[in-house]
Amino acid sequence: MSDLLAKDWKSILGIIYRINSTESIEDLQWETMKCLRCSVPFHQGIFHIYRRVDDQLRLYNPPAVLGAKALYLEEFNQKYLGDDFFTAGSLTSCDEVFRDTDIFPDEERMQTDWYREIYAKQGIHYAMRCQMTRNGTLIGSLDLFRQIDEDDFSDKDLHIVDTLARHLSLKLSQLLDAAEHALPSTSLRGELGSRFGLTARECDVVLELAGGALDADVAEKLCITPSTLKKHVHNLYHKMDIRNRTQLYAIVQDMLRA
Repeated sequence: MSDLLAKDWKSILGIIYRINSTESIEDLQWETMKCLRCSVPFHQGIFHIYRRVDDQLRLYNPPAVLGAKALYLEEFNQKYLGDDFFTAGSLTSCDEVFRDTDIFPDEERMQTDWYREIYAKQGIHYAMRCQMTRNGTLIGSLDLFRQIDEDDFSDKDLHIVDTLARHLSLKLSQLLDAAEHALPSTSLRGELGSRFGLTARECDVVLELAGGALDADVAEKLCITPSTLKKHVHNLYHKMDIRNRTQLYAIVQDMLRA
C-alpha cells in the first residue's frame, strides 16, 4: 500500500465525519461518493445496497450513481449480476477493497459478455470495488470506474478507500438496523391503498419492487406470470403518476419517513 500524506489523512478524516453525519441510507450513498471523488477521481461511481432474502442477495434500493450516467444498469443487474465474477464478490464475509485488474487479467475480462455489452459501450474499463459486510453478509458495494484512456486506480487510491471501508460498513449497518424498525409493511400497505387506490395485489408489487426485488423474483414470490406482473406495474405506475422504480422507491421512502 502507498503511504498517505498529512493532507490525505485530513481529507479522509473529513470524509469519515461526513459519513457519520448522514441520517439516511440515501444520504450515505451520495455523500460518500461526492466526498470521495475529490480524493479518488472517477468517471462513474455506483453505490449498491443489498439485503438477503430467502438466502439470496437482493438490491435494497435503486443504486445511487454519480458522474457519467450509468447506461444499461438495469440490464446489467438483470443479466450479469449472477456472473461468476460478481457472484464470487457477493460471497465475501469481510470488508474488502480491490481493483478488477488485481484478480482478473485485462485480456480475459475484455472478452466477457458483460464487458463488451455494458462496460465497453460506456467507455468504462478500470474498476475499483469496496465491499461492505455485516455479520459476514454483503450489505453494500461501492464501485468506482475510469475510462480506458485514463490510468488504473493506484495503490494510494486503494489505501484511501480501504481506510474508509470499515467506517462505511459500520454506518451502513446502523442505518439498515434503523430502517428495519420503520413503519410496518401492513400499515404501509393500507396507506398505499388509500392514497393511490391500489388493489391488494398492486400493493404487494409495490412493496416487492421498493425492496429491490427483480421482476422474475417478484413474479415467482407472488405466484403470477411475468405478463401479469407487467400489467400490475403498468396500472400502479398510472395510479401513482410515476414512470420508473426510482420514483416508486422515493414515494415509499417518503411515506416511511412521514
